[in-house]
Amino acid sequence: MNRIFSLIFILVVMLFAQSPQTHFDHKPFDQILQKYVTDGKLNYHTLQKNRSRLESYLENMEKVKPADFKQWSREEKMTFWINAYNAITIEGILRNYPIHYGNVMNRLRFPKNSIRQIGGFRKTVFVKPLGKPLILNDIEHKILRKKFKDPRVHFVLVCASPGCPKLQNRAFFAENLEQWLEQAAMNFVGNTQNVQLNKKENVLYLSSIFEWYKDDFTFSGANKTGITVPNNGTRQQAPALTDFPDSVSFHLVYAYFDSMTMSADTVTVSFSRRIRNISKESLKSV
Repeated sequence: MNRIFSLIFILVVMLFAQSPQTHFDHKPFDQILQKYVTDGKLNYHTLQKNRSRLESYLENMEKVKPADFKQWSREEKMTFWINAYNAITIEGILRNYPIHYGNVMNRLRFPKNSIRQIGGFRKTVFVKPLGKPLILNDIEHKILRKKFKDPRVHFVLVCASPGCPKLQNRAFFAENLEQWLEQAAMNFVGNTQNVQLNKKENVLYLSSIFEWYKDDFTFSGANKTGITVPNNGTRQQAPALTDFPDSVSFHLVYAYFDSMTMSADTVTVSFSRRIRNISKESLKSV
């Protein structure tokens, strides 16, 4: 009888051991962000001295088996890749911190602590999630943009510079992903640093994100100019544009930020501009 119970116990253990992993623990990353991020700025200096938890979190991402990953829900997969992108960005900066001047061109174009000083940053394999040697560009363009087709990811992927969305002090979780994506879109579009209209000069300032990824967004001007997120039909209205006349023409200005690393000691922001003449009616072709 004891042998029978022992055999049953062994079979049950083996069954659970072979069952696919359907959840990933993002709490360690959540705790890191809560501790080291304040108002969108991360304290790299302090975190660098306490990197073990971040390294362990990333190591666990490497251990996830692709076969198990396929069994996850869409929300779990998307959450995994968003957190992976942001965590890998942080890890990449920590490996090069403090940042020093790079090549001559970057030295002339960007501040000393700019992420642009790190040569080939977005093309470097820092971590291998799912055991795959992926670079940041792979995660953003080949996975998140191509497979999930939700332009709201542009409001949650952090590139560690002033022109990018703020790094939140919380990680993403599958159970509230939709809520967080919606809130991130509202926060970004509603921020006058990203969408701003100068009615006196007829100049519309937009974050360069809307030019870099123009194929992902729809700019509409039926009654009120707004930014449509085509994934779920949600329309994020930019407050700065609600009273803009339908027939007027204006200059469209994209701001190109200097990619200065958003650390706790960042105090200045500079950017360049590209100007176009455009009418409100042609916003959809931008």
